[in-house]
Amino acid sequence: MNADPSYSPGTWLGHARLFSRPSHYVALATVVALALDLVSPHLALNVVSTAVQGAVVAWCTRDFVARRTWRDGPQRTTAVVLGTLAVSLLFVLGKLDVLIESLLGEVEPLRALDVLRTYGTVVTVASLASLYERSPARMQFLSRLALRPVQTIVVSYAAAVLVGALLLALPFSLQETRHASLFDALFMATSAVSVTGLSVVDIPSTYSGFGLFVLLVLVQLGGLGIMFLFAAFAVLSGRKLSARSEHDLVETLGAEARTGFGRTLRFIVVVTLALEFTGALALLPAMERQVGLPSAAFHALFHAISAFCNAGISSLSGGVAGLGTGALAIIAGLAVIGGLGTPVLFPIWERLRGSARMLGLHARLALVTTGILLVAGALGLLLLDAGHGLAGLPFHHKLGHALFLSASARTSGFQLAEIPSMSPAALAWLIFLGLVGASPGSTGGGLKTTTFAVLALSVVAVLRRQSEVVAFGRAVPKEDILRAVALLFCGLSVLALGTTALLALEPERPLAAIFEAASAFSTTGMTLGLTSKLSPASRLVVMLLMIVGRLGPLTLLAAFFDRRRPAEVHYPAQHVQFG
Repeated sequence: MNADPSYSPGTWLGHARLFSRPSHYVALATVVALALDLVSPHLALNVVSTAVQGAVVAWCTRDFVARRTWRDGPQRTTAVVLGTLAVSLLFVLGKLDVLIESLLGEVEPLRALDVLRTYGTVVTVASLASLYERSPARMQFLSRLALRPVQTIVVSYAAAVLVGALLLALPFSLQETRHASLFDALFMATSAVSVTGLSVVDIPSTYSGFGLFVLLVLVQLGGLGIMFLFAAFAVLSGRKLSARSEHDLVETLGAEARTGFGRTLRFIVVVTLALEFTGALALLPAMERQVGLPSAAFHALFHAISAFCNAGISSLSGGVAGLGTGALAIIAGLAVIGGLGTPVLFPIWERLRGSARMLGLHARLALVTTGILLVAGALGLLLLDAGHGLAGLPFHHKLGHALFLSASARTSGFQLAEIPSMSPAALAWLIFLGLVGASPGSTGGGLKTTTFAVLALSVVAVLRRQSEVVAFGRAVPKEDILRAVALLFCGLSVLALGTTALLALEPERPLAAIFEAASAFSTTGMTLGLTSKLSPASRLVVMLLMIVGRLGPLTLLAAFFDRRRPAEVHYPAQHVQFG
């Protein structure tokens, strides 16, 4: 602890030094600069406000260094202060970039003023937050803030979306500054972190190479899991996790407790890197034909990561439709493997290495259900879409596109040109496949294949008048059945509310609104062309559906309820009538 009395929380001297006149003047200067940005009719005042905000950032940085917060303060608070300072600095530089482009005539003055107001607001909020966190009491509060694993996941995803939106709104991320929009950036960051793939802008013509790189990092974060990646960085940096933290992380990843976090970490890192780079190499020839060799490597890696993480985001202007059958097969294969998840891939890997242990019930259900849905999905599209979107194609192309869409609908979301012209029945079939989704512990979304399998087996058990749900010679625990029913109820309830809201906001295209809501909740990312035409209110609804669909409604509810098991009390049973 620093010997300086100002670092002793609760003392009069500490608070007096905290709220000293220099910090008051800095806060006042920050607010005045924002006022200049908001009311400025000319760029000259924006130059003054930018200079003031740059001076504020410099003062805050000097104060941070002088107080040696990184050495004596809590690590969590240090990270927050560093983050706010970095945001302030980046957006001051962004304002300078916009001012220079405006002076050179590359941006219209009115558009430049709008962008400068947005950037000025971000700089002000970040600078005031940095000043706010100078308080030792607030530092101690953040350091003592204990979050359960489920709450940490929710906070981590929210933080990733916020940081991603700020980075995507910078002029360095855009092809042209006139495309700068914090709200569009927030939508795109949400879509990338939730690995949905819905887009309100044309990605290749809007984002620069840096912007595409930011999207790629957000997709990787959202696909593998932010909490897992933070823990991986902690382990790789030499920090030891507590036994409780390792157990919670293993449960979060969906692996068995006997596996251990260390083995799970090594397996996920090795398999992810191996599959993504192998997929990128396999896609390289197709990308070379599309964009040429210099940039083909990046686009190949982009699509390999996007496919494995089930994001469905493409960096090509025409999407994946023109890549050819071979490239589509590679993308579909990566999406299917990524959608199986660690609880399936790890035991398969163990079996390939000679382990005598049989695949567990979860792995068997996930594999069988995935195979059935792939085949049934393709056959359903061929039957339901006859004479519509797939009509006119040769049979082998029609079969290939049907298989690709069957895999893509659960839930990678790579879109082919014929989807908007499909029949309503085929679109309903795509919605069903998307809602079933991928497997637990995977990069995909949806209600999960095992949920669908357990509920289907429950129907079979009821029809056979069995007292247990049995699969592959194993009984499914009643707790798992209750969880599947709860997940179905919560998922359908959220989807119904989201669909109703979109229908109320977008009444002109009801079918497109229903498809959009289902696509957002299942994190599929397919669209009938409505996404870019959504109103601001509709975009908020879609963003909420994407986040809830990625995290899961039960996960979000668990973040607000105590997960401690109550004392078990058995009550008298009484039958209830159904049907």
